[in-house]
Amino acid sequence: GDVRSPGLQDIANTIGDESGSLEVNQDGFGSLVVFKKGVWVIQLHTAQPSGVTPLLDLAGVEAAARLVADRV
Repeated sequence: GDVRSPGLQDIANTIGDESGSLEVNQDGFGSLVVFKKGVWVIQLHTAQPSGVTPLLDLAGVEAAARLVADRV
């Protein structure tokens, strides 16, 4: 199945078999990356408290997702 849902953007250099991302950075939610590799669907995201810079921006979450995908 398709791991992407409304609002998720395609990642230019796909992670795993297919992937998508979303950058919210408000209301307690930061950036989200979800990817599928084989039978696994994996989601990584950051929390984004109001007025606080995220620990990782979207590019950082994508980089972390690529590390996870290499080990799955």
